[in-house]
Amino acid sequence: MSVPGREGYQRRGYERAELGIGMITTHLTKQKALMVLLSLGLVALIVGLDKAKQPDIANMFAPSIKHQAALGQPLTLREGTVRFTRVRAARSVETGSGILKKQINTSGIWVIVDYRFTAVRQSANMDVALNSRDNATYAASDRGGLSSKSSISGDPGFPVSGSFLFEMPKSRIAGSYITVGQSSFGWPLWDDEGIVPLGVDDAGAKTLIRNAPPLLHVGGD
Repeated sequence: MSVPGREGYQRRGYERAELGIGMITTHLTKQKALMVLLSLGLVALIVGLDKAKQPDIANMFAPSIKHQAALGQPLTLREGTVRFTRVRAARSVETGSGILKKQINTSGIWVIVDYRFTAVRQSANMDVALNSRDNATYAASDRGGLSSKSSISGDPGFPVSGSFLFEMPKSRIAGSYITVGQSSFGWPLWDDEGIVPLGVDDAGAKTLIRNAPPLLHVGGD
């Protein structure tokens, strides 16, 4: 049996080295391919999560069902039926009597909205806000300890009525509307949202402001 010469040993060494390099290269190629696949999967997951989330936190709890009624018309919601019956304006308002009497002035205008509510659910409660046509929101005022409601509440079989007192810039009365529904932690969580336009256009707003008395006494429920 012949013994390989020096060149034979060198050639076999080269072959083994090439085989080893090939195995390493193949292993690295597989690792690289796996890393690429994992990276692509991660990117797809991030994109999917980004598309799945709401783009605006204000829409996270967006109302699912909207109902609209005109002023004076009944608005039937899950909690009951509410009717906003009248809109008045005043330059200052007064509530209470005797030592509890409060008078609050404003640099804007007071918008007083009367309502009547009949509940169909136990301990029904709905928050009410006044909104301008550019969607600025005004809660019922409690400034200066003013005795004013900010929500409608009642029990089945006992209709209730009252008034909401809103302080609003004069320039924002035209096109304003009421929203009514449930809310929590400052975010609207309405399953039912009621929308009631006050029916006051630009000309109507000027008339409302012009005819507003200097003082209006508003009684409680």
